[in-house]
Amino acid sequence: MSMFSEITTDANVFAFVKEIEKELKANEDNPEVCKALKKIGRFALTQFDWSFPEWAREYETLFAE
Repeated sequence: MSMFSEITTDANVFAFVKEIEKELKANEDNPEVCKALKKIGRFALTQFDWSFPEWAREYETLFAE
């Protein structure tokens, strides 16, 4: 894997988790939707190639069960 690949992965995961965060806020009154979104968010956070970036730590908490 190249450094470029890792940067691209980081940017893509960031875009996904920001969208998931937005949807969590929009659906906060629907626990089933939030449960599914958090599961997808946790999966998104497993997609890093090498290192887990510091910005992702807050999303671990947000997407916790």
